[in-house]
Amino acid sequence: MLDGYVAAIVAGPVSISPLDWICPLLAIDADAFNHGGTAAFAAISAVALRLNATSNVLTTAPDRFELMHRRKPNGDVDPRPWCQGFYAAMRLRISAWAPLLDASNVNHGLLLPILLHCRDDQGRPLLGPPRSGRETGDFSP
Repeated sequence: MLDGYVAAIVAGPVSISPLDWICPLLAIDADAFNHGGTAAFAAISAVALRLNATSNVLTTAPDRFELMHRRKPNGDVDPRPWCQGFYAAMRLRISAWAPLLDASNVNHGLLLPILLHCRDDQGRPLLGPPRSGRETGDFSP
């Protein structure tokens, strides 16, 4: 989830202050930024390093960007946590992402592979129930 969250912060349509996204991510108070040597500060530093690495790759060699997915017990990739992390970061500035959430926007399709694996606050598929059709099974999480 962390990797997806950080990727959305880097790739998002607006810049967000570190306090505004790191605090909700780590469930810490902003005061943790002022106290080096604590576990919270170590977590902040680790997240900042991940942000810098993600930003560097996406800026200089986006074709080398690799998503960090966990594996299911059978060995298959489980994209859901990464996608949920991405969506959690989107929700911080959802109005800025709104144009890409509009199905009439030609760029809406760029988010579909992510949103397909996301759930709303009630646990329902974010994009609504799967549509009927032969190919639905190929794309259902």
